[in-house]
Amino acid sequence: AHLEPTPGSIDPAAPVLFLPAATRDRTAVRDRLTRSGAPLSLAADVPDVLQMLGTRRFSLVVVDLANERTALAAVRLIRAQFPAIPVVGVIDSAQPLGASDAIYAGVTDLLAWPFDERDIAAVMASARDAMPVDPSPVRSDLADRLFEHSPSMRPVAEAMRLAAPRRTAVLISGEPGSGRQLVARTLHDRDHEFVNPPFVVVDCG
Repeated sequence: AHLEPTPGSIDPAAPVLFLPAATRDRTAVRDRLTRSGAPLSLAADVPDVLQMLGTRRFSLVVVDLANERTALAAVRLIRAQFPAIPVVGVIDSAQPLGASDAIYAGVTDLLAWPFDERDIAAVMASARDAMPVDPSPVRSDLADRLFEHSPSMRPVAEAMRLAAPRRTAVLISGEPGSGRQLVARTLHDRDHEFVNPPFVVVDCG
């Protein structure tokens, strides 16, 4: 059977998506990335990255931070729309102060330029280890993962059925570990009219 890729999902065997910087030789960075053995896809700009992430599977995104202001804005956009995809920043070891800005913007790991194959392998292994249990922003099988047949869950299931098609905000409350995020994801999945936008988690803590 042929399975279509789920937009925004993580697959360890999937290609690496690379967003180069105009101020650094993209060929040099690309060549070092390809030495890792993972297939590499090259993005032209930020809209291209977002379009590619929405239609194909990638193991991670590598953003060259040489053009710092533009690159950090790109990282923020990627993390906002595809929070499950690891974003790795290529940073100059001669400018360590930029690392804190990159981490604050949302990069999950850093590659100090010039990096080698071992550095790339370590970053990819770290991305796999950090992969969430349910990495996809939109999963068609989430409704099947929520057990709704117990007496305590029947009122929740009915409230979800009424809330899913509405365009109003929904407050989900409960003890930690009670499945609030799963309920939110299931509501998002059942909202068929608006199912294309990604499910974005914002940690207000």
